[in-house]
Amino acid sequence: MERIRDGHPSTLGASSGAIAALVAITPSCGAVTPLAALAIGGAAGAVCHSAVSLKSKLGFDDASTSLQCTSLAASSAVS
Repeated sequence: MERIRDGHPSTLGASSGAIAALVAITPSCGAVTPLAALAIGGAAGAVCHSAVSLKSKLGFDDASTSLQCTSLAASSAVS
């Protein structure tokens, strides 16, 4: 998502997206196919990116984005 928006990826964005994907797929990991797992992980990464972008636009200052990413990914997980 950052590559599309900014033209280059960041390490923070990649790690936040990976964490969000892992949190989102954990509840349903035994019941979905690998392709569905990629789709769920991609959707969770997009939700996380949107939340972090919204936080920045609203002017909230937060040193760590992991709380927003994990809580939103867990709430959007398929169980």
